Amino acid sequence: MPTPAAFRTPLALAFAAALFAASPAGACDVENLHGEMRNVCADFVQATRALAALVGARVTDAERAQLDALAEAAARHCEAQRLADAARETATLGVLIGRLEARYGLAAAAIN
Repeated sequence: MPTPAAFRTPLALAFAAALFAASPAGACDVENLHGEMRNVCADFVQATRALAALVGARVTDAERAQLDALAEAAARHCEAQRLADAARETATLGVLIGRLEARYGLAAAAIN
């Protein structure tokens, strides 16, 4: 029986070998997946905190406290694996940053 044309290429053969060699447990390591999701969440919160720091020098103490409280809440949600809550808090923080930029006539903050 001839092999299909797709399996004649080296890339397809390598893919097929990796697919058949991987066990179901190795293909879906839940602890590893949770760790990576926590890392992505923390990176997202850290980037938003950096934006908050850029506008934080120009805002009142009460507004700065509100920025810090939202960032802390988002970080706690990330650590507790409540990613939807972390995303909501981070989005709220982003909206607040935008409003503060508009209120004080600040240029839009950018993270490089």
